[in-house]
Amino acid sequence: MSRKSKVAVGCTLLLIVCTWSCSALLRPHRLREAIRTNDFDTFARLVDESDANSPYKSTVSYTLYLLHAACSDSDERIVRLLLRKGADIHKPDSSGKSCIFHAVGRDDIRAAISILRVLHEHDSTVVDDRETYHGDTVLHYAARIEAHKEIVEELIRLEADLQAKNNNGDTPRDVYRQETRFKPPILFENTPGVD
Repeated sequence: MSRKSKVAVGCTLLLIVCTWSCSALLRPHRLREAIRTNDFDTFARLVDESDANSPYKSTVSYTLYLLHAACSDSDERIVRLLLRKGADIHKPDSSGKSCIFHAVGRDDIRAAISILRVLHEHDSTVVDDRETYHGDTVLHYAARIEAHKEIVEELIRLEADLQAKNNNGDTPRDVYRQETRFKPPILFENTPGVD
């Protein structure tokens, strides 16, 4: 083999390795972008090459997983795909919140309710998940962040425990009263099963 041929083969191999390395390095960015833009086709193509439980964003002090990000920013198709691929529905982020907490915090009420239903359909115990800091259930969390009334009503319909107590011994209604003491009560009023 001539010297020119060896150089050409070497350059071709180098190009293949560089292309593969670039693709591997860009995949997490492309997954994040597909979630952020709700690009199901791109996400479905990429997640086959990736672990459904891999971090979406990770820094020294904070880790957020793909399912958390999808529950926050995407529609139910991406959430369903991740669940089919084996994403851990109960896995907490570094602040101790599972994916259902991220769904509850959405501004888009219809999308939040749709994702809550998908999560509950996959594993009905998800409504009992607790975050690690306050020991709040998702219903406590909804009260703490003053989530939309429709989201709270959906959690109650999905049988979230109205009487669950967090680390301070507070029920979701207690938390709501503490958080809204200067506002008129809206949530948990005239709710069956609530004292």
